[in-house]
Amino acid sequence: MSSDRGGRQPPQQARQTRGGSRGGSRGGSRGGSRGGLRGDVDADDMTADDDGGDMGEGGDVADEEEDVDDAEGSSDVDEPAEGSCSRELVTVVGPEKVHASWDAWVQYFTGYCERTMQVLPVKETMSRAEWNKRVLRSKKGYDDSLLLPEGIDPYQRTYICTHGWKKRKSREEGSRPRPYIRLTDCPFRFVIQWNVAKNSLQVKRGNFVHNHPVSARAFATYPSSRGLDSATVSARVEGMLPVGARRSRIYDYLLEHDQNVLQVDVDNMVRAHTASIVGGDDNEATARELAGFAAADKENVSAVADTAAGETGVISLATAHMRRLYSRFSELLLVDCTHKTNRYVYLYSSRILPGFHQDFTGTNQNILSFVYRYNYQLLTFMTMNEFGEGAVVQHSLLEANGDWHMDKAITHFKRLHLARIKLLRVIMVDKDMNEIRVLESNFPEARVLICHFHVIKYLKEMRSKPEFGKISSYDAVQIDACIHKLVYADSDISNEAAHFALKGLCERTGHSGFFDYFEKNWHECQDRWVMHRRADLPHFRNHTNNRLESFFGKLKDGVDGSKSMAECAKTLVAYDRRVENEYRYRLARIGQFVHSGYDEEMANVLRFTTPYVAGKVAEEYAFALDRLETYTFLRDDEDGHILHVDGGKKSYVFRDDDWRCDCEFSVSMRLPCRHVIAFRKNASAEGPVIPWASIDERYVS
Repeated sequence: MSSDRGGRQPPQQARQTRGGSRGGSRGGSRGGSRGGLRGDVDADDMTADDDGGDMGEGGDVADEEEDVDDAEGSSDVDEPAEGSCSRELVTVVGPEKVHASWDAWVQYFTGYCERTMQVLPVKETMSRAEWNKRVLRSKKGYDDSLLLPEGIDPYQRTYICTHGWKKRKSREEGSRPRPYIRLTDCPFRFVIQWNVAKNSLQVKRGNFVHNHPVSARAFATYPSSRGLDSATVSARVEGMLPVGARRSRIYDYLLEHDQNVLQVDVDNMVRAHTASIVGGDDNEATARELAGFAAADKENVSAVADTAAGETGVISLATAHMRRLYSRFSELLLVDCTHKTNRYVYLYSSRILPGFHQDFTGTNQNILSFVYRYNYQLLTFMTMNEFGEGAVVQHSLLEANGDWHMDKAITHFKRLHLARIKLLRVIMVDKDMNEIRVLESNFPEARVLICHFHVIKYLKEMRSKPEFGKISSYDAVQIDACIHKLVYADSDISNEAAHFALKGLCERTGHSGFFDYFEKNWHECQDRWVMHRRADLPHFRNHTNNRLESFFGKLKDGVDGSKSMAECAKTLVAYDRRVENEYRYRLARIGQFVHSGYDEEMANVLRFTTPYVAGKVAEEYAFALDRLETYTFLRDDEDGHILHVDGGKKSYVFRDDDWRCDCEFSVSMRLPCRHVIAFRKNASAEGPVIPWASIDERYVS
């Protein structure tokens, strides 16, 4: 046996030594004492049921050394279990034997663990009541001297090494399984017990041996050893958490300052910060955010709509900056929803369901529990600015993407822009037909367009569905090409050609079911998604919701599904504040833009517009000069200010009093087009070739 145990021989010898000494005493006074309790109130049989069972302070093992001893010889060092960490034993210095009180013990024990680089959890605790209860339950009666007086509680604690837990059945339920554990079966163990006769705590039955390394490096890996040890670093992190700093950035900062942390520690810091904010009803915290939002600027406007059940249905926010931007670009709206921006939390009461508008003071005593409503959807309205960037003009947090919720958000938006709302001509959405129906009912004078990206993506997904039959990869590519041509058709002729090609291809490949679906659901609504059908609209060349999707991507750096409603609202306002600051900075800068590749005409345009506008005009200017000889101009007989243009794929008409053309560029961008520029160049018109008057004033810086 000794050859099999190897490094376990010292504990075995220790067991024999202790056992031998006890053997003599068992026949004497000790044996007589045990004779009165053996089988009745044995310490090792008195494992507490009321306090035990967990890996913190579990069931209790009483060990009255003078009266009650271990039935198995007091040694808890067993043979190495399967999976033991090491066969080389490491002996450590044990704690001091005697302590005046539990408070004194706790203070000493903390320092002892740090000095010896050990993590020693409480395995079992026995209370005074449990000990006395078991003494009274003894079958052969009891001795009053065994009962513990008041003031002694707990009676005993058993400490083990953190690696000494026995293998047990996993309690996980499958949502986050962790089948692997680091099992070492460390034999380290000791008991600290109250000695009534000496009126002090005594450390007993210690086995101060580990079967794994005990070192500073190993000690640093324990959760209790990790954390921040610098007040300066801790203060810096506390400043990073409220502003939504990314976890990776916090982690990098801590490592740069030599802090002993892991990613899980950073995650716990963020969760603790979130819990400290959400600690109460989210209604109250969100109400404070909205009150501060309204007080920051008199033009900031928020609205809250409650459902019939009294719950928060819609929260809408529009800053003064958002309202000013829409007043400049009122023809266009990009509309879309995103998820995972918040976790709405409110307290549920057995008497009331507090709505957002109610003043929750915390005085109501019949609160039952927290209720979590995850993922209020974020509905965002966006236009664009003179720099060619997407500009948010309203945020609305919706309990659900329903008609009622959409109506409330739209009503708030219309109420803010009574004088400009009739100028709205284009609304860009994805393929959500419920959104389209609600928007069309609220904005009858506007055209609702579908994002080209979503059209192509959705039709490709439908084409690949099994109910339409299998199709080869080559044929799938051909069908996708036909769909692409349909989307970007620049005339009825090219559209009909692509439609005919799609029909023939689907019939040839046995994919007629997909073509029937296309005819039923898409062919009749071409005004929403075919390129040339939207050429006469002021969409500012927005054919997708890419600007809005880009905004959502940037916003998700600061919000996610773990954020409270208050944090989400705060982040939305903070994001707009940063955008406004950048916008004002660009407008206030001194100097003019200069482009080395521009001639005098384009240099003049760049001087009083933005690089984005100048770039669009430069494309038309270059095209006009390149095809100057191909255009023919004919003045209208009835109205001398109207000129007809031929020479391209289509014929166009423009006026020479305002230099507005009916071509797609002039209508959609409100800028001088190639036809006007070519005419002025050919006619040697007075003034600049590029008519400044046709550059919309919204673009002029």
